[in-house]
Amino acid sequence: FAKVHKAVRSMTSDQVQDLENSGSVEIEGHKIEACDIRITRELAPSLKNQAEHLETAFSGGHSGLLALLDLQVDEALEEQGICREVVNRVQKLRKRFGLIPKNRIEVYYETSDAKLGGVIARRAAEIGNTLKAPSLLELKHLSPKAVVYEETQAMI
Repeated sequence: FAKVHKAVRSMTSDQVQDLENSGSVEIEGHKIEACDIRITRELAPSLKNQAEHLETAFSGGHSGLLALLDLQVDEALEEQGICREVVNRVQKLRKRFGLIPKNRIEVYYETSDAKLGGVIARRAAEIGNTLKAPSLLELKHLSPKAVVYEETQAMI
């Protein structure tokens, strides 16, 4: 058994592919069926040091699939998350007041967080389209008499 076990563990990629295609393989004089062993795929050792930030999400066994997730957060991904959070909070306010998606709204914002303000300013059109709001403007552009509802929320 130890000899067969060692031989199975040292199978090359081509041998594993042959096993998957034919359904069985001869190892150390024993016929091994594909259902007798579990195939696990991993990133080649030569590539592991290049992909420290990748996480194995799925090793597809007999399907030959190895899915890797890039867990490194870049600036664009972070901005997208902030945009989604802004949209989510406005949608919750909209729901609280019984507005439906067809209702057009105007959104004004004020923030002391330079990063948040920069993201909103750069992606105002995208956020506005999602909210069906003609524009997102800083609060200083709004007359205090025109405020219908105002709420302060902390963003993390």
